[in-house]
Amino acid sequence: RETLYSRDVENDPRAVKLTPSTTSTALEQLTVPLLDSSGGPLGTLLVSRELMQGFTQLEKRLIEVIGRVAAGALERVQVTRDLQLQVKESQSLLSLAQLLENNDEQSLLTALERVRMLGKADAAVITDVNNGQVTTRLYSGAFTKALRDGLEAGMSLAKAASLAMNRRSFQVTTERPPELRSLLHQLGVTAAFAVVIDDINSVVLYRFSGDGWSASERQMLEASARMLGALVGRLGRLKTLENGYASALKTIGLALEMRDLETANHTERVALLSEAVAEQLCVPKEERLAIRWGAYLHDIGKFGVPDAILQKPARLSEAEMLLVREHPQLGFDLVRDLPFLPNTARDIVLYHHERWDGRGYPSRLA
Repeated sequence: RETLYSRDVENDPRAVKLTPSTTSTALEQLTVPLLDSSGGPLGTLLVSRELMQGFTQLEKRLIEVIGRVAAGALERVQVTRDLQLQVKESQSLLSLAQLLENNDEQSLLTALERVRMLGKADAAVITDVNNGQVTTRLYSGAFTKALRDGLEAGMSLAKAASLAMNRRSFQVTTERPPELRSLLHQLGVTAAFAVVIDDINSVVLYRFSGDGWSASERQMLEASARMLGALVGRLGRLKTLENGYASALKTIGLALEMRDLETANHTERVALLSEAVAEQLCVPKEERLAIRWGAYLHDIGKFGVPDAILQKPARLSEAEMLLVREHPQLGFDLVRDLPFLPNTARDIVLYHHERWDGRGYPSRLA
């Protein structure tokens, strides 16, 4: 913490040689430490000259005063810069939090891209593990084929580093840890930062050139990845719920098949055909799910039709046909209050006997 005075820069190992010396003239140098308000190091002030008489005590004190003034100015600049960075990071995290209020895969992809840009990374990926196999769930940025193939082959940087370091978040560079050096080289990566969200999912950021991330950057990225993890968890729970609902609705369709003496797999065929038509019409994925659920339930109103009519081997009378034609409305009345059922599925139950020419029922839509 004291000023260093060097009378012979060329031969003093403590001195800083700013440029190669071209003459034999000895250079003098003062190195003044620049300290912040708490006494921590900010940098140094170097003063060199080609004179032999040496720095006077007055010159030395003057340069030290200049150093204190410079340290104060430098500290203010750094504090201002840090505050601006914190504000920017807070705004970015707030924006990310608002984006993650949605519960769909597209929002997750958009959020991953935002985290990648926030971390100034070339590529970002969310990986998951199924039956011990690492797969790429989503990726953003310059995600090279080599990197994708490496992950798909089970060479996930996140999992490898997790085993090597036993941490929930970690940075890996080409220098360390040595166990991953060859893997990084194969993937063309100079640095990576991974956050293990849970036992299955990880978020990994990659750089294909340059150094790794600073401590403050890693802290911000870790918070961002945790927020992504919350959405990943919600989507997983929603998927589990959807699978449970789909199984229950399909069971209802199968029960109707048995009661109505329908041909085997009628319910599944209707669902597959409906979904295939929707896909050809470029209907969004979420809407296609609702169409499948509606297909499972389309005949649920037949629970209100007597067996004697449903299973009658002879031609139905006009009165019996009128009773059968009530089943779309009966079905709609049964499902209208199911909170998890989308409106599209309810509409399918109500309108599945309408026709293009307006001769369908119950509303004779054309």
